[in-house]
Amino acid sequence: MKIERGENIFYLDSTKLARYFDVKNVDAENLSTALCDKAIQHAEATKHAEKVDPLKRAHQYSTLIETRVVKNQSELAKYLGKSRAWVSKVMKVLEKYKS
Repeated sequence: MKIERGENIFYLDSTKLARYFDVKNVDAENLSTALCDKAIQHAEATKHAEKVDPLKRAHQYSTLIETRVVKNQSELAKYLGKSRAWVSKVMKVLEKYKS
């Protein structure tokens, strides 16, 4: 699926995203809009959460990057209104867990 948002173009695996964001009963024509809405809601909820498990947050952010909702950590930082250093620090939690 190809999604254009301003200057950005994203190519997404809609099946994987629909499963991750639990999007059901949406016709193919409205699927990209539903997925984008869910991704934005998800990121906003995570952004404003006070006590989120650091590993869970890192995994959620990693999934947003892997599923191409955002292109990279820099774009994720802009999206969340955080610094790139902050996002990098969050993602290092996941790297430590995997090793």
